[in-house]
Amino acid sequence: MTSGPVHRTGHDHPASHDGGDQHENPDAAAALPLTPGQCDLYAADRGAEDPATYNSALFLRVDGAVDEDVLHTRLTAVLAAHPLLGARVTEEQDRLVFVPARRPPKLFVADAPVDPDGPLALARMRREALRPFDLDEGPLLRVVLVRHTARTAHLCLTAHHLIVDETSMAVLAQWLLGDVPGLPAEPFAQWSRSGHELPPERRERAAALARDLAPGVSAALDWARTPGPPAAGPSGAVPLLIPDAVWDATGAMAAGLGLTRHSLMLAVAGLVLSRNSATARPVLGTTVSRRTPRHASAVGYFSATVPVRLDTEGSQTVSGYLRGSHRSAMAAYRDADLPLSAVLPPGDRAGLSLVVVPCRTLPDITTPELTARPLPDPGFGPAQFPLALYLRQDLGDERRGLLRHRPTEVDAAAAARFCRQLEATLTAMAENPSSPLARLSTVPAADRVPAAGPLSAEPLPAGPLSADATPAAGADLVSLFAEQAARLPGHTAVSGEGGRLTYRELDERATALARSLAESGVRAGDRVGVCLRPGTGLVVALLAVLKAGAAYVPLNPDYPRERLAFVAEDTGLSTAVTDCGPEVLPRHLTLLPTDAAPTRADTPLPGPDPERVAYVIHTSGSTGTPKGVLVRHRNVAALLAATAGPEAFGFGERDVWSLFHSFAFDFSVWEIWGCLLTGGRLVVVPHWTARDPESLHALLAAERVTVLNQTPSAFAQLLAADATAPDPLSVRLLIFGGEMLDPRTLLPWMDRYPERACRVVNMYGITETTVHCTWRDVTRADALTGTRSVGTALPGWRLYVLDEESRPVAPGVPGEIHVAGSGVSAGYLNRPELAAGRFVPGSLAGLPEEVLYRSGDRGRMLPGGELEHLGRLDDQVKIRGHRIELGEIRGALLAHPAVTGAAAVVRDAQDAATARIDVYLVRAGAEPDLAELRGWLAARLPAHMLPATLTPVPSLPLTVNGKLDTARLPEPVRGHDTAPPEETTGTGRDTPRADRPADPGEPPDAAGLLAQVWQQILGVPVGRDDNFFELGGNSLLAVRLNTLQRSTGFTSSRLKHIFRNPTPRRLAAVIGPPSDGRTPQEEV
Repeated sequence: MTSGPVHRTGHDHPASHDGGDQHENPDAAAALPLTPGQCDLYAADRGAEDPATYNSALFLRVDGAVDEDVLHTRLTAVLAAHPLLGARVTEEQDRLVFVPARRPPKLFVADAPVDPDGPLALARMRREALRPFDLDEGPLLRVVLVRHTARTAHLCLTAHHLIVDETSMAVLAQWLLGDVPGLPAEPFAQWSRSGHELPPERRERAAALARDLAPGVSAALDWARTPGPPAAGPSGAVPLLIPDAVWDATGAMAAGLGLTRHSLMLAVAGLVLSRNSATARPVLGTTVSRRTPRHASAVGYFSATVPVRLDTEGSQTVSGYLRGSHRSAMAAYRDADLPLSAVLPPGDRAGLSLVVVPCRTLPDITTPELTARPLPDPGFGPAQFPLALYLRQDLGDERRGLLRHRPTEVDAAAAARFCRQLEATLTAMAENPSSPLARLSTVPAADRVPAAGPLSAEPLPAGPLSADATPAAGADLVSLFAEQAARLPGHTAVSGEGGRLTYRELDERATALARSLAESGVRAGDRVGVCLRPGTGLVVALLAVLKAGAAYVPLNPDYPRERLAFVAEDTGLSTAVTDCGPEVLPRHLTLLPTDAAPTRADTPLPGPDPERVAYVIHTSGSTGTPKGVLVRHRNVAALLAATAGPEAFGFGERDVWSLFHSFAFDFSVWEIWGCLLTGGRLVVVPHWTARDPESLHALLAAERVTVLNQTPSAFAQLLAADATAPDPLSVRLLIFGGEMLDPRTLLPWMDRYPERACRVVNMYGITETTVHCTWRDVTRADALTGTRSVGTALPGWRLYVLDEESRPVAPGVPGEIHVAGSGVSAGYLNRPELAAGRFVPGSLAGLPEEVLYRSGDRGRMLPGGELEHLGRLDDQVKIRGHRIELGEIRGALLAHPAVTGAAAVVRDAQDAATARIDVYLVRAGAEPDLAELRGWLAARLPAHMLPATLTPVPSLPLTVNGKLDTARLPEPVRGHDTAPPEETTGTGRDTPRADRPADPGEPPDAAGLLAQVWQQILGVPVGRDDNFFELGGNSLLAVRLNTLQRSTGFTSSRLKHIFRNPTPRRLAAVIGPPSDGRTPQEEV
């Protein structure tokens, strides 16, 4: 070997100093087709956001004398022995092949007189690791020697993963710095040529695996991103730290069970992923080397990624699960010859969410002249999967590996929590391998306590009212009102239809009616119906029922007679206060008017009892039968004690409240008693005024209402009225409840009423836990980001998020919201079985709570202790195997400036062939461009979440409680509403859909032209809404399709567009129409 020139540069881009000589290597002259696995890797590289995603880097700290000429000579020798290192990729006869690069790899030397262990040296290595390769031009290897001193340097070896695996990098380092390895018995080129085509029986095996893995291998990662600014950079990495005692104990356990450490960690990672993603049978990837001893010193890509399905269901023990996972892994390894694209189910574009990669620490290279020490993986480079766990067993210092993550899908906090969960799970397994797997916790002990609200179950201190009139917890509502009446006898308590009443007058009228009720036979603990229109008489009646020691039962006169009859029968009513005719209510009821006078002025009334039920409100039941919720006096008193004081909302006699909501909706409990028990003035909104946003706005302005409570749906209409109203409002406190709030809808309000003038609060709550559970101030920043946080628990309330097996989940992981503490009601009336299923002992979840209420709401605790409300569990539906969150679709639409209101509903969800999502939207101004909205959604939502229809409506219909009334939504507009890029079933073809006319605003015939191009590639008829991958497309065909599209005029086409928009219609919306001219096939 002869010495050659060395390229010396101090610049950051050695490629700029490449020579122009062509690489001439007779051994590399023949084109080498890519293996199926390399074709998968090539397609993944082309579709990756970061061009350096598939770089492989090895850094060696070199101490001693490095002869640059000798290093160059050795590089020349290794290139001759392993010509793949000097290759590039091109297309030849419809195949991807390796051919010699246009210029050979060179040795570059840079002088960097900095501390070799300092941050500047590390930054230089990072730049080397992240510099991308040009697959079309080559070369795919970069060798850079960075000298720090005369006897200290770093050798930076970077290659594209297409041509190397971990062992290849070790072989390359040995060639350059150590004793030259012998040539392999079988070089990579010879080995790879034997596997270019799968025999029929292996293709059948691949198809069988794809069916077994259907509908997909990806796991939900909604637990892995928490609110905050988008993460910067293509990748993150956190160390996996496991204490020596745990590592040793689990190693001994694995050995005793007859499984490898790698199988153990695969099973542990799978269990954590299963719990976090609510996936009983998670699929993980793991890498396998297909090298044999014949290839020990070969350079090439011998790796394969295989999917491993694990089973976490059933009554198996921990040890049984570990053994079963080991068997599953061993079975998967036997199919390592099958490319990943061949075994992934059709249409599964998300791919694997977690891959476990076994790694080894390379040995030092020692010669008389130098010592080269390979550096541990510093975590440079983009992550190739959302989560990739690189395991090394010999790092020391409790470091067992590195978890790389894509920050756009898994943020750093979630990745760190995942590592802590791995440690917690290993610890629990080692402590009791014979325990049931279902009871094993994957959550660290520190994360199992309620993350919102104080842990203490003690109620807030009771006692006399302070000067700010804050109600005391543990009291009854009648006593609390009496104290306000004594404190403010002449202050107006309530106004509305029926006039105005002072606190003294309200107390006197309610006492008179209470005595009349007692004389009619009402006793303490009874239930009394109230059927009245909104007005002062309604408030008199409710207070009177409480004074009589009874619980009031709302009978909304707007409800059908059948509903009123059911409620009366369900609650065992014998008496009702009403101004309605006898034809409205059941005949057996004794009816009293609000002005009924007692025959005696001294008829006794029962004394206070905080444990007595104050009201029974019926809520909708999942079975279709309404259920009555029993809420006690002390529950309401605790709510006001937690919120009314100066450290909270500071309610007092200067406040004016509106009673906007139906008294059959528990939001009214907050409005009525929140006002009257803190000395405020209650404005009862008349029935028809509540249904006319302009009239409502005028009333709020005229009465100078300061405390306004609204559901988001009702507020959207009031907000529109406010935009054109001449008089501003005096609201100091705007409270939302009853529905999920999208803060982005509040920006117009905040423009007119800034935070210094009006405090906006979002409160999450449930009827069964007394109106509200949490609170959170909503700021302009929240409105800009669209947070879904509902804040922390109220004092005295406690929140937990549990999975389907009643196990606490880790912060960030969605589950069912459970509520404990002062607000939990007495259960359901006459429904013991239903109550037993909803009001459960805390001991079932291993929690120190007497009772937990299962809300049926989906949520997650954020790391900072706030709760995110993610909608109803029964709003989360599945369509064709995909989990759909309707709130996410609605949120994406509301982020568009042309939309002020939106609702998403699923229809025919039980039939995969006809299931669809229909969306209704309220425009901000002019008629929205539906095609443009379709593109807006396509850029933000996966294909399976895109709606089938977009239907503009003037407003969203509301129930009498101010919530969205889905039953009154009109039939969706079909045909020209922007046809959906739906995923199809069966063959992927749906001729009727394909023949629909083009959408308004869509580029003329763009989708149709693309469909014709696709037919040339796929060889089957293609409709505008057919899914490329469900028609038989794969990663290699996608490469060819992209080339053909660009050559036929779709010059904006990029490979990543096909992966993300796999139907002609959706792709046309992204890349636009074909250009008039034709362009060369540019680099993707």
